[in-house]
Amino acid sequence: AIILRPSIITPIWKEPMPGWFDNINGPMGAMIAAGKGVLRTMYGNKETHVDVISVDSVADIVLVFSAYTMITRFSNRVYNICTKNEIGMTWQRMYETGKAVSRNKLPFDIILWAPGGNMRNSKIAHYFMLVFTQLIPALLIDALLPLFGYKPFLWRIQMRIVSGLEIMDYYTSQEWIFDNHWVVKIRQWLNAKEMNQYTVAYNGVNIEEYILNGILCTRRYILKEPDENIPTAKRRMKM
Repeated sequence: AIILRPSIITPIWKEPMPGWFDNINGPMGAMIAAGKGVLRTMYGNKETHVDVISVDSVADIVLVFSAYTMITRFSNRVYNICTKNEIGMTWQRMYETGKAVSRNKLPFDIILWAPGGNMRNSKIAHYFMLVFTQLIPALLIDALLPLFGYKPFLWRIQMRIVSGLEIMDYYTSQEWIFDNHWVVKIRQWLNAKEMNQYTVAYNGVNIEEYILNGILCTRRYILKEPDENIPTAKRRMKM
């Protein structure tokens, strides 16, 4: 048996459906919340790099490592699967790219506020903005909703966001360094055809396109927002 330890797993990069993912936890959830206007602040070191890996890459690397270990009886049994040194994307860049895509290219049908907010290095500034731009507005809106015949929901959403941000703080506030040389090494075991067939290298990845595909699939398959509504959402965003 072998143990493969991936970093934060994110939507499909290449196959079978670029951008597909089955949940909105982690970085993808933060970008969706920012795109819908319910996330206005995020704590972390702006220069800290994101260590993520697409789910299709994880699946392919598992297959390659399993085959190689079975054939060679290699003694090593624990491998890290990560990409930070290859992608070189900071949390700040990811957050800003997600906001830009949600504002200019793929706005959501239902939003509370225009995509915005910032990532903050100061925890005090973060909590100040969290209270005054997310929690207090959520309380006020939920207090008004019953007057118009709707059930309050925004405070519940904010509590989920706060819980998710507390988990992400552990990763966004620190620079993580993992030994990734085995993922680099397995590329030497594959021929040109296999390198094209298996997603084991991240050279040539377009960050904006990758995030755009992730938001599109989340919009389409998780939030159930039809593609036909995108032009209307764009016009609404410009108002």
